[in-house]
Amino acid sequence: MGIVMLSDNYRQADDIIRDADIAMYRAKSLGKARYQVFDEAMRERAILQMTLERDLRLAVERNELQLRFQPIVLAKNRELIGFEALVRWLHPKHGLIQPGEFISIAEESDLIIDIDLWVLEAACKQFQIWKTKHLISPGLQLSINFSSRQFNQVNLLNRIDEILAKTGMSPRQLQFEITESTLLNQSEQVRNIINGLKERGIQLHIDDFGTGYSSLQYLQNFPVDALKIDRSFVDNLLKNHESIELVRTIILMARNLGMKVVAEGVENEAQLERLRNLQCGYLQGYLFAKPMTVEDTETFMEQALMWQIGA
Repeated sequence: MGIVMLSDNYRQADDIIRDADIAMYRAKSLGKARYQVFDEAMRERAILQMTLERDLRLAVERNELQLRFQPIVLAKNRELIGFEALVRWLHPKHGLIQPGEFISIAEESDLIIDIDLWVLEAACKQFQIWKTKHLISPGLQLSINFSSRQFNQVNLLNRIDEILAKTGMSPRQLQFEITESTLLNQSEQVRNIINGLKERGIQLHIDDFGTGYSSLQYLQNFPVDALKIDRSFVDNLLKNHESIELVRTIILMARNLGMKVVAEGVENEAQLERLRNLQCGYLQGYLFAKPMTVEDTETFMEQALMWQIGA
């Protein structure tokens, strides 16, 4: 429910209805069975959101999207095993916009479909460039976030095949990170797409595992390769015993099901040691590197190669 308190500022009934509508959508965004009283900040947010959505539609063709890469390493020795490709938006007026500010807008408007595929193609192209520079080993993996909305697209596998053919990227070097909600959709189309990805050799990772739905039946029904432990659990590893046991349980369950485990949001050595003791196989976080530009990623890989040669 959206509520507007009448004042002398209103001259037209349409203005009252507009602001009540803004307040209602704000209430809906906060959850079920809520109400929200309108204030001027809501209108400003609504106008900004509409502006960003309009600009986001043009961002791809204007080359305003940029890639960032964050390394994923082996827990036992910090050896580089892959990168997660992330997207940033360099807005001509507002500057660098972080994903938290525009991904939700992209999800609501279905722009996420084109953005995900742009990231896939741009990251695959960059991997091929790094191969020519002898920075990429055959086993190095590339992780791409894929929205659940992608799985509503009947031509998704064809578009992926086109990108792989265009870039020359091996599908066996790709990992698609999807949310638990994607696998809760038991439709035949979702199953066909997931089976098609697996037939091509693309791995499936469950992102932010443990923060979504309680049913674990999908782990039996779909060919999942890895679970990514959400950073909220990693944050609390050193604070309470419950988080330790939750992480231990996730790792043990994944191992029994033949899956790998990646812990996100590792920021200090104490968390690293705790995750090693819990036998988590792979790590990602600021302790190793923040999301980096293409140039900084090249420097990171050169240093990683030197370290491996020295080791």
